[in-house]
Amino acid sequence: MPHAFRTLALKAGEPCGDRCAIWLRPSGILLAIIDGLGHGPEAARAAAVAERTIAGHLDFALRGLFQELDRNLQPLRGAALGVARIADGVLTYCGVGNPRAWLLRDGRTIHLPADYGVVGAGLPAELSVHAIGLEDRDWIILASDGVSERVQIETILPEWGRNPEKFCDYILHYWRDPRDDAAVLVYRFDAGEAGA
Repeated sequence: MPHAFRTLALKAGEPCGDRCAIWLRPSGILLAIIDGLGHGPEAARAAAVAERTIAGHLDFALRGLFQELDRNLQPLRGAALGVARIADGVLTYCGVGNPRAWLLRDGRTIHLPADYGVVGAGLPAELSVHAIGLEDRDWIILASDGVSERVQIETILPEWGRNPEKFCDYILHYWRDPRDDAAVLVYRFDAGEAGA
């Protein structure tokens, strides 16, 4: 299950307010993209609290997880968030704010939408949760809004499968917004892996 993630702060030496995380568990895999609002130390603090919250509630259903996140981020700046769970060959995704989420399959890009809002400022009355069956060697890409939503990747290069860090580097090199923090996570689904 090749995977990698990268983060880049707006200014060198400044804390990055965007984070990625992945948890590999026997029951499944959880992927998260976290974008603390704005940038700098306060955004980084909100992102760190969000990551700790997810880590402490890995088995929660996604709607319940977002409720915990909303409570814990209320005293802070808030965040845009996307969380994907992979279990039994199904990707389940929930996003709030403007995280980017795509499924890449055979040269085709499927966009996974997010609900409007800010985690920490009250959630929509009914969060949308999207489920899609995965196929072998599908790629899941999660990114903050420091990556353009117009990202175009028509072909997955063989070296990206062998070294997914190069995939992250490609996305950040060609599709990053230089006016913001940025983060990207890539994950390839391999149907034969445990927890898939």
